[in-house]
Amino acid sequence: MIDWVGYGWMAGEATGPSPFFADLTIEVPRGDVIAAAAFAGFSMGVWEHRPGTAAVFLREYAQYDASGKAQVVDVQPDPANGVFAIPECFFVRFRMTVQQGHAFARGLVFRFGRGRPPERSGRSATGRCATTGSHSAASPRARTES
Repeated sequence: MIDWVGYGWMAGEATGPSPFFADLTIEVPRGDVIAAAAFAGFSMGVWEHRPGTAAVFLREYAQYDASGKAQVVDVQPDPANGVFAIPECFFVRFRMTVQQGHAFARGLVFRFGRGRPPERSGRSATGRCATTGSHSAASPRARTES
């Protein structure tokens, strides 16, 4: 189960040859988190016969090492790194870049709570119903035990 969620928005516009950068930093309660970045919308133009570009990615994060010391981890600026699992994290920084266009992006961080996630649709991995204990008709065990 997810027990904490943090999110934020980035927006930017750039015309001409120089890119625009927007950073979003989210402080999170210490723990293991999932961080994700995605575009919400964009519109690109053309500059000197070249199309505009936009990227959103995880830029850096901070975590505690085994000794309890804080460290900042720099992530390579690669638009492919949109989702990360980060252990012992306490802040995440996203970056959006835009060149010759408009873009809107968001960063999301969530933490899973301790404990076991709930069973899906009332059935366990063995095919037994969580409340009645009987096998489902689709379960291979139900066909062999009948």
